[in-house]
Amino acid sequence: MIIAAWVGLTIMFIFGFQWKLWIKLLSSSIMILISLPLIITNKKTNLKGWQYLYYKINFLFSYKKYSKNKTILLVPYNKVIDDNYIATHVILKGTLKKL
Repeated sequence: MIIAAWVGLTIMFIFGFQWKLWIKLLSSSIMILISLPLIITNKKTNLKGWQYLYYKINFLFSYKKYSKNKTILLVPYNKVIDDNYIATHVILKGTLKKL
């Protein structure tokens, strides 16, 4: 509803200019075409376009806990055996690796 109001107000703003009619219609059509992906629901994510855009912007500006320099010691493991031992089946195929 917010997007529909935004498009409507933008079109009213465009028609307020002293332009020729075909320029007003062209700019209004472009505005509608730009806003359509924000209203349509994506079948893969089951999110509307504006929700996906919000989450994407939120992710891009969020704090990243692990940067490239801090991920050297990260190892995928199955379980913790002791304070110094973890069980990894993916990398070492069932053997134990001491950290």
